[in-house]
Amino acid sequence: MIMMNELSINSGSELGIVEKSSRLGGLVAVAEVSVFFGAFFLVVKYLSLTPPAITHFRLLGWNFFAHAMMVIAPLGLIFLRRESPADYGLQRGQLRDPETRRLGKVAFIELAVIWLAGLLAASRSGHYRIALNLPLEWFAMAWPIKAIWRNLIGLALTVIFEVFFCGVGEEVMFRGYIQGRLNHALGRPWNFWGVQVGWGLILSSVIFGIAHALGNFNPFGGFDLKELRWSWSVVGITGLEGMILGLLRDRSNGIAAPVMIHAIICLLFGTVMVS
Repeated sequence: MIMMNELSINSGSELGIVEKSSRLGGLVAVAEVSVFFGAFFLVVKYLSLTPPAITHFRLLGWNFFAHAMMVIAPLGLIFLRRESPADYGLQRGQLRDPETRRLGKVAFIELAVIWLAGLLAASRSGHYRIALNLPLEWFAMAWPIKAIWRNLIGLALTVIFEVFFCGVGEEVMFRGYIQGRLNHALGRPWNFWGVQVGWGLILSSVIFGIAHALGNFNPFGGFDLKELRWSWSVVGITGLEGMILGLLRDRSNGIAAPVMIHAIICLLFGTVMVS
């Protein structure tokens, strides 16, 4: 009896140690992700004011640099930690998965219907202007060619940026590294409509919303605090988008589905603007 009591006490102590270790690991992961995102934001904003970044922006009209870094920085950290990209949902061959393709087709049809309905409503209201979302300052603007060719080049740059840099870069950063790291450390204890989710989904969506609200803010640009316009609507809308994309990431255990759908969103709503 005494030995059994001692065994129970020891088991309880070990369980308590495991729980404390798990909690500590979760806190370390949250701190790591927060520091990583903050450092990434500051470094990219600082580098965006250097001559190479400014030159590239003036040549191409879009910030390809920042979104390329959203792929390079997380992958670099994963390799430095000697971890597998697959643990972060970055596996090869995901786009060949039938479920991923089905989700992409459904998303394209639904978003296209919403997009067309929005354009139709805007055109009939008479209060909005529909136009291509072309770069404002880029190399071909100075070319002595017809406007139609300049517009086609600008449209090509916009599509490449929105689909391959914005769609892919943001998913590797937020759903790949950030949500993957938090899922691994904090687990996915809750079931939401058949999908196992956890704090990683919530926290990555909040960070995603905050990142978009701070998108045009640069602390190294000789700023005035009045220029920091915080928009809760931007945080809410993009945070909800991040939640939906994060659910897809947890459902499929990869980022292929959210990359595809994010790219479709950027293609439809990022190339034709209503103002």
